[in-house]
Amino acid sequence: MSQKLKQDKKTSKGIGPDQETLKEEMDYWVKDFEKKISRTNDIQTAVDENKQNIDYNYELIKGLQKEIADIKKDMAQMKHYNFIAMKSRPLRDLSEQ
Repeated sequence: MSQKLKQDKKTSKGIGPDQETLKEEMDYWVKDFEKKISRTNDIQTAVDENKQNIDYNYELIKGLQKEIADIKKDMAQMKHYNFIAMKSRPLRDLSEQ
């Protein structure tokens, strides 16, 4: 057989060692890339969940700020009423205690 025919038979049977190495490296790269994409999807899920938690906490904080403002207003009114009650009370009642 001629040299060219022997070489054609070799290449037709399969891929050479360099091509096999390239194929293995490409397979590894594709699998690694798929893992990274999968992790990215997991990260997006975590980011979405954190965003929902932050939005919920923001609403809670705003509600608590309103309640604190209401309590401060009530305290100011109570101080005012207490001051008026003390002013209207005769001085002799204070000295008897």
